[in-house]
Amino acid sequence: MASPSSSPMLPPELEREIFERCALSWPTSVPKLMLVTKCVKEWVEPLLYRIIALAQYGPVTGIPCFTDDVISTAIRQKPPTFFHGAVRHLMLITHDASDVDYETVLSVCGGLEDLWFLNLDNVEDAWIPLIECLPLRRLCAPSGLCSMLSPASGVFSRLTHLYLRDQIQDAELSVAALIALPTLSHLALDDHTFVHQCHKILELPRPISVLIFMRYYPADWEGQEVVARLAQDMRFVLMNLRNFAKDWQLGAQFGNDYWSAAETFIAKRRSREIDPATYFMIHDPDEDNTEA
Repeated sequence: MASPSSSPMLPPELEREIFERCALSWPTSVPKLMLVTKCVKEWVEPLLYRIIALAQYGPVTGIPCFTDDVISTAIRQKPPTFFHGAVRHLMLITHDASDVDYETVLSVCGGLEDLWFLNLDNVEDAWIPLIECLPLRRLCAPSGLCSMLSPASGVFSRLTHLYLRDQIQDAELSVAALIALPTLSHLALDDHTFVHQCHKILELPRPISVLIFMRYYPADWEGQEVVARLAQDMRFVLMNLRNFAKDWQLGAQFGNDYWSAAETFIAKRRSREIDPATYFMIHDPDEDNTEA
């Protein structure tokens, strides 16, 4: 009879992959997985911090909820290299009551690929060089912050998804800057006046795949000649996005968000599953639907 010590053992590489897959599929299980062995703790603990949303908009099932105190304590206790290797998605909401030093957060999260600033009123100059060093692929920020970032820093060299969440001050300059982004494929905007510049972006030799304008209702756009022209382009989408903080977290975890919803909407227009003339949609992560 085989002794307990001679029981079959999985190769360490396979064992690690199994635990990491479990952690990635359900991040809130990580604290329990960390109790298995020291090795397992080393494997899965970084995955607990892969997505950090410092915004008080309620927890999302399966995704860890971090308070200001939890993050501040973790940053003090962990070496900077830990967060550099762990954090890939970060949402920051700026308000006076926050106990988190965002300069410190940005300085330790040097591996960020996805950064969302929510309700950003003031941009600290000290943040700019920290953001410029990030290997960002997705960015949601005010256009004013983006204008402070130097293209020469390389911060835009990998950027594929960009959401500008405010009024654009200099439309011509912004168009030139957007056209110069080498890998940009998805663009979302809040500023409805910028619609008059959009044909320049859609006509690029390197085409934009998705162009979204965020609006609650389409009625105030109906009858505008420029909108009628843009609506003939399947890539143009007018979207009512609800519960954006939850949508961002679900997108970071599962890949299903307003970007993917717009892609599906565009595909349905092209296949005539919905009327190709329809360009308005509602995206609500709570209902998991797309309505035209």
